Amino acid sequence: MNRCRALRIVVIAIVALIALVAIGLAALPEIVRRVAVWRLAVTAGRTVMLEAVDLDLFNGRLALRGLRVIDRDGGPLATLERLDVRFSPRELFRRHLRIRDATLQAMTVRIVRTGPSEFNISDLLVRKTEGGATLAVTIERFQLLGSAGVIEDRTLTPPRAWQVDAVALEARDATTLAGKPPGVVTLSAVVAGSPVSLWVTELRLSPLRFRATVIAREIDAPLAALYLPPASPLSPTRGRINATATIDNDASTGTLVTFDVGFAGIELHRPGQEGAFLSAPAVRVTVENLRVRPGAIELGRLAVDGGTVVLEDARLGRARRWQADGVALEARNLSSARDAPAGAASAGAMMAGAQVSVWVANLRLAPLELHATAILRNVDLALLRLYLPPELPVQPERGVVNASLQVDYDARRGTRLALDAGLSGIELRRPAHFVTAPSLRVTAEDIAFGGGAVTVGRVAVGADRLTLEERTVTPVRTWEVRNLTAEARGLSSRRQDVQGVASVGATVAGATVSAWVTQVRLDPLELHATAALRNVDLALLRLYLPFEAPVQLSRGTVDVSLNMDHTVADGTRLTGDATLTGLEARGRGAAGTLMVASPSLRITLAGARRHDANLDVGRVELTGSGSLADTRAAAARVDLTQLRVTSEGLTWPVRGPARVELSARFRDRGELDANGTAQLTAPPPEIAWTAELGVRFRAVDLAPLGGYVPAASGLGGRVRASVTASVAYAGSLTARVRGDVGGGRFALVEGDRTLLSLRRIDVTGLDAQWPERVTVNQLRLRQPYALIERDRRGGFPLAARFASARPAGVPKPAGVSPTPAAGTARAPRPTIAVGEVVVENGSATVVDEGGPAPARVDLPRVDLTVRNVTWPP
Repeated sequence: MNRCRALRIVVIAIVALIALVAIGLAALPEIVRRVAVWRLAVTAGRTVMLEAVDLDLFNGRLALRGLRVIDRDGGPLATLERLDVRFSPRELFRRHLRIRDATLQAMTVRIVRTGPSEFNISDLLVRKTEGGATLAVTIERFQLLGSAGVIEDRTLTPPRAWQVDAVALEARDATTLAGKPPGVVTLSAVVAGSPVSLWVTELRLSPLRFRATVIAREIDAPLAALYLPPASPLSPTRGRINATATIDNDASTGTLVTFDVGFAGIELHRPGQEGAFLSAPAVRVTVENLRVRPGAIELGRLAVDGGTVVLEDARLGRARRWQADGVALEARNLSSARDAPAGAASAGAMMAGAQVSVWVANLRLAPLELHATAILRNVDLALLRLYLPPELPVQPERGVVNASLQVDYDARRGTRLALDAGLSGIELRRPAHFVTAPSLRVTAEDIAFGGGAVTVGRVAVGADRLTLEERTVTPVRTWEVRNLTAEARGLSSRRQDVQGVASVGATVAGATVSAWVTQVRLDPLELHATAALRNVDLALLRLYLPFEAPVQLSRGTVDVSLNMDHTVADGTRLTGDATLTGLEARGRGAAGTLMVASPSLRITLAGARRHDANLDVGRVELTGSGSLADTRAAAARVDLTQLRVTSEGLTWPVRGPARVELSARFRDRGELDANGTAQLTAPPPEIAWTAELGVRFRAVDLAPLGGYVPAASGLGGRVRASVTASVAYAGSLTARVRGDVGGGRFALVEGDRTLLSLRRIDVTGLDAQWPERVTVNQLRLRQPYALIERDRRGGFPLAARFASARPAGVPKPAGVSPTPAAGTARAPRPTIAVGEVVVENGSATVVDEGGPAPARVDLPRVDLTVRNVTWPP
């Protein structure tokens, strides 16, 4: 009885176990599907969907259907219609995955370039695989059928896409087991209508060994931009590529690569230029015996046959084209192995009759070592503009270069250069003029870059003759430069090296220009310089002044001596002395009618210092004689027998007022002295300033005033004054003037008539707050005379004159606004208050022509005292 019961229990347990196994096997595909989706989603970092999984462990079958991976932009990253795998379950117990047959059907992949070096799969490429125990793998047969892909480049404008169709792959007998026959792989695809094929033979997976052949025909060249580094200066925009490559990989000997690539109708563009910068009908690149092995890279031969290449640059104002023929490059026997023989390379091209050749010997790759010689013959100088900054103040327009350049480089000594260049038929353009020269020579010896330092053994520039041309005037004005020499020796950026020297000398239109530089260091820059200019034409200096300069130099010569010291710690210090002889100049802009002439004018500068953005000038002094005239009126002329203007303590940014002093002696024995302080309160272009001055006039002629004040036309007389003035300008002028003013022998003349005259005037207690008010304690007039007329129309010409009417023949000063029309608001006029007006021994003549008969009345003597006079009343 007990035995039967035990038997029943055993049978029930077996049945239950079989049921549980059956249930587990039935649920296993769903479990596998869920685990696969979860694991793929975690690995890819994207949404993964899988319709179904069919797994038969007993018969060794696995099938996946409807796999979809959604990219982060919502589009599909990859899709798979079906994957069928037949494997050997028994081999799994031996840690061997044997795939008897696998077929992957209708797979699609979308790759998108989103930035210079960013792709939609960039994050997947940098993920690390987890380590662990590995299985032996054998793939007896694998097929990829009916697959396709899309490659998009969104960095282009407009974005482009290339379709990859008819992707088919078949692999046979690929295994990691030793002693097995090698496998084979074939792959074919059509990329944007161009066929690509791959054959792999002698394939072994462990250690990896294979021989591969790749053939690509008529590939769209812009596809290559996907593999260029970020911010590449050139990128292909048009052309077709045909390529054949063989790759032989062996774990013991490395990878051996040979390829032959042909480019047809290639165009390369660079940023900022619409048209092609480089175009070539055909270019061929051949690489033979390129071997990559652990610790070394070896290249048997590299050859580039560029044929005819056209360079075009639109940055030169108008588009310039250069055609290079016979472009070729070849390198042989290059190796990064230290014990390998050194290699060699050569390159050459012909361009518009110019020959460029380069030879490289003793060429090693790791560490890089070489000795190179480049020879340029009849090269167009304008080509340099392709590589010069557009804002450079000197740009080559034309010329021919013949040069030899030697370069030596090794890791221990760095780079050493030597140059010998001859330039002929040169034309250089500057903002205001051109520089031409029939020939010029540049030599450089023992220039070294290494160890973070730069040293210059010797650099020299020499030319027998140059010409400076100002082509903006008619006829063209020229200055001839003779015997130009510039030389620098022993320059170095190392602190422990001996300081270098430099010198420059030339004769410019008969004048001498010299400069000497000593105590030169390159890093940080330090130097002491002395420059001397003798009898240099002032009109030549005009070419180097800013166009906005308020003075335009016309004639004269200048002698200059300058001393400059520069260090990083102290900045730049400058002292100078300049003498201008026979100066003729005129104003520019609003001051265009002013003419300046001086037989001799001297400018001295002392204690000037610039450090970073701070400027300090210890003292500036201008002395000399000359004249200032206005072309609008002959009377507006001032002749000075002596002039001195000084300023001390100028700073920028402004840190305090500067001391200013003015002393002028006029040819007619008038005198003017002023001293005080001035300060800039707002920088250009919105200039504002203030000044505190003490001013003294002695016998200053008022006649030039008539050129600027219409009512003062024909005025003569001399004025004296002793006043203090506080002046400010910030868009409008305000002033506070206090002191005493006087003068004598005043006369206002029109034709042969005297309208007003005054033997003497004294103004005491002047207090003017311009433009609000003018206050005077006493106004004393001695022997005044007035001719008072009324014309036939009843008007008073003298009153009309002072009401801003301009007499015939007197030009309107530049910058003076026209008389406001009726109803237009006038500028407010100051109020005038005089405590006492005293007239002594005055006289007048009154003429009235407005009545039936002309009348004339003479007043032989007038004595008058009036107190508390105000205007307006």
